[in-house]
Amino acid sequence: MIERSGFFVRNAGRLAMVLLFGVALSGCAALAGKLADRLSASLTQGVINHDDPETVAEGLPAYLILLDGLIANDPKNAGLLLAGAKLYSAYAGGFVIDTERRKRLADRGFDYARRGVCARNPALCGVLGDGGFELFARAIADQKADTVEALY
Repeated sequence: MIERSGFFVRNAGRLAMVLLFGVALSGCAALAGKLADRLSASLTQGVINHDDPETVAEGLPAYLILLDGLIANDPKNAGLLLAGAKLYSAYAGGFVIDTERRKRLADRGFDYARRGVCARNPALCGVLGDGGFELFARAIADQKADTVEALY
Protein backbone atom coordinates (compact mmCIF):
# COMPACT_ATOMS: atom_id res chain seq x y z
CA MET A 1 0.00 0.00 0.00
CA ILE A 2 1.30 3.48 -0.96
CA GLU A 3 1.37 6.14 1.68
CA ARG A 4 -0.41 8.94 -0.10
CA SER A 5 0.99 11.90 1.77
CA GLY A 6 4.54 10.65 1.23
CA PHE A 7 3.88 10.15 -2.47
CA PHE A 8 2.73 13.74 -2.93
CA VAL A 9 5.59 15.15 -0.88
CA ARG A 10 8.20 13.18 -2.84
CA ASN A 11 6.63 14.08 -6.20
CA ALA A 12 5.55 17.66 -5.54
CA GLY A 13 8.21 19.03 -7.90
CA ARG A 14 7.12 16.71 -10.69
CA LEU A 15 3.46 17.57 -10.18
CA ALA A 16 4.28 21.27 -10.24
CA MET A 17 6.23 20.83 -13.48
CA VAL A 18 3.31 18.97 -15.08
CA LEU A 19 0.91 21.73 -14.04
CA LEU A 20 3.25 24.47 -15.29
CA PHE A 21 3.74 22.62 -18.56
CA GLY A 22 -0.05 22.41 -19.03
CA VAL A 23 -0.48 26.11 -18.33
CA ALA A 24 2.38 26.97 -20.69
CA LEU A 25 0.86 24.88 -23.47
CA SER A 26 -2.49 26.64 -23.18
CA GLY A 27 -0.71 30.00 -23.30
CA CYS A 28 1.28 28.89 -26.33
CA ALA A 29 -1.90 27.86 -28.12
CA ALA A 30 -3.46 31.27 -27.51
CA LEU A 31 -0.30 33.03 -28.66
CA ALA A 32 -0.06 30.83 -31.76
CA GLY A 33 -3.68 31.66 -32.63
CA LYS A 34 -2.99 35.39 -32.37
CA LEU A 35 0.15 35.07 -34.46
CA ALA A 36 -1.73 33.09 -37.12
CA ASP A 37 -4.42 35.79 -37.23
CA ARG A 38 -1.80 38.52 -37.64
CA LEU A 39 0.08 36.54 -40.25
CA SER A 40 -3.04 35.90 -42.32
CA ALA A 41 -4.16 39.54 -42.09
CA SER A 42 -0.72 40.83 -43.07
CA LEU A 43 -0.28 38.43 -45.97
CA THR A 44 -3.82 39.07 -47.21
CA GLN A 45 -3.13 42.82 -47.30
CA GLY A 46 0.20 42.19 -49.00
CA VAL A 47 -1.49 40.14 -51.72
CA ILE A 48 -4.35 42.59 -52.23
CA ASN A 49 -2.06 45.64 -52.38
CA HIS A 50 0.69 44.10 -54.53
CA ASP A 51 1.38 45.92 -57.80
CA ASP A 52 2.51 42.90 -59.84
CA PRO A 53 -0.33 40.47 -60.64
CA GLU A 54 2.07 37.88 -62.06
CA THR A 55 3.95 37.65 -58.77
CA VAL A 56 0.65 37.28 -56.94
CA ALA A 57 -0.56 34.60 -59.37
CA GLU A 58 2.66 32.61 -58.96
CA GLY A 59 2.94 32.99 -55.18
CA LEU A 60 -0.66 32.78 -54.06
CA PRO A 61 -1.10 28.98 -54.31
CA ALA A 62 1.57 28.46 -51.61
CA TYR A 63 -0.21 30.93 -49.35
CA LEU A 64 -3.57 29.24 -50.00
CA ILE A 65 -2.08 25.94 -48.87
CA LEU A 66 -0.60 27.65 -45.79
CA LEU A 67 -4.03 29.07 -44.95
CA ASP A 68 -5.60 25.62 -45.39
CA GLY A 69 -3.15 24.27 -42.81
CA LEU A 70 -3.80 27.11 -40.36
CA ILE A 71 -7.56 26.66 -40.76
CA ALA A 72 -7.29 22.89 -40.28
CA ASN A 73 -5.48 23.59 -37.01
CA ASP A 74 -8.02 26.22 -35.86
CA PRO A 75 -11.24 25.50 -37.79
CA LYS A 76 -13.42 28.06 -35.97
CA ASN A 77 -11.06 31.02 -36.29
CA ALA A 78 -13.14 33.66 -38.07
CA GLY A 79 -10.12 35.74 -39.10
CA LEU A 80 -8.40 32.82 -40.80
CA LEU A 81 -11.62 31.63 -42.43
CA LEU A 82 -12.42 35.07 -43.83
CA ALA A 83 -8.85 35.54 -45.08
CA GLY A 84 -9.14 32.16 -46.81
CA ALA A 85 -12.48 33.15 -48.30
CA LYS A 86 -11.12 36.39 -49.74
CA LEU A 87 -8.01 34.90 -51.22
CA TYR A 88 -9.56 31.72 -52.61
CA SER A 89 -12.31 33.79 -54.24
CA ALA A 90 -9.85 36.33 -55.63
CA TYR A 91 -7.53 33.64 -56.94
CA ALA A 92 -10.33 31.60 -58.52
CA GLY A 93 -11.94 34.62 -60.14
CA GLY A 94 -8.80 36.42 -61.22
CA PHE A 95 -6.21 33.82 -62.13
CA VAL A 96 -7.79 30.43 -62.87
CA ILE A 97 -8.88 29.70 -66.43
CA ASP A 98 -9.95 26.05 -66.16
CA THR A 99 -13.69 26.03 -65.35
CA GLU A 100 -13.71 22.96 -63.09
CA ARG A 101 -10.71 24.14 -61.11
CA ARG A 102 -12.12 27.66 -60.79
CA LYS A 103 -15.41 26.24 -59.44
CA ARG A 104 -13.60 23.98 -56.97
CA LEU A 105 -11.50 26.87 -55.64
CA ALA A 106 -14.47 29.26 -55.53
CA ASP A 107 -16.49 26.63 -53.64
CA ARG A 108 -13.72 26.39 -51.06
CA GLY A 109 -13.73 30.18 -50.76
CA PHE A 110 -17.50 30.17 -50.27
CA ASP A 111 -17.25 27.41 -47.64
CA TYR A 112 -14.63 29.41 -45.75
CA ALA A 113 -16.81 32.54 -46.02
CA ARG A 114 -19.86 30.70 -44.69
CA ARG A 115 -17.88 29.21 -41.81
CA GLY A 116 -16.25 32.58 -41.06
CA VAL A 117 -19.61 34.34 -40.90
CA CYS A 118 -20.95 31.59 -38.64
CA ALA A 119 -17.91 31.89 -36.36
CA ARG A 120 -18.15 35.67 -36.19
CA ASN A 121 -21.95 36.00 -36.09
CA PRO A 122 -23.84 32.80 -35.19
CA ALA A 123 -27.21 34.55 -35.66
CA LEU A 124 -26.53 34.81 -39.40
CA CYS A 125 -25.42 31.21 -39.69
CA GLY A 126 -28.96 29.82 -39.89
CA VAL A 127 -29.98 32.01 -42.83
CA LEU A 128 -26.96 31.32 -45.03
CA GLY A 129 -27.89 29.14 -47.96
CA ASP A 130 -31.00 27.42 -46.65
CA GLY A 131 -33.19 30.21 -45.33
CA GLY A 132 -34.18 31.73 -48.66
CA PHE A 133 -33.42 35.18 -49.98
CA GLU A 134 -36.10 37.07 -48.03
CA LEU A 135 -34.93 35.73 -44.67
CA PHE A 136 -31.32 36.40 -45.63
CA ALA A 137 -32.12 39.98 -46.75
CA ARG A 138 -33.92 40.71 -43.45
CA ALA A 139 -31.02 39.28 -41.44
CA ILE A 140 -28.53 41.40 -43.39
CA ALA A 141 -30.59 44.55 -42.91
CA ASP A 142 -30.46 44.02 -39.13
CA GLN A 143 -26.65 43.89 -39.00
CA LYS A 144 -24.42 46.59 -37.57
CA ALA A 145 -21.60 48.22 -39.52
CA ASP A 146 -18.90 46.19 -37.74
CA THR A 147 -20.14 42.97 -39.38
CA VAL A 148 -19.71 44.26 -42.93
CA GLU A 149 -16.25 42.71 -43.38
CA ALA A 150 -17.53 39.22 -42.60
CA LEU A 151 -20.52 39.68 -44.90
CA TYR A 152 -18.44 41.00 -47.76
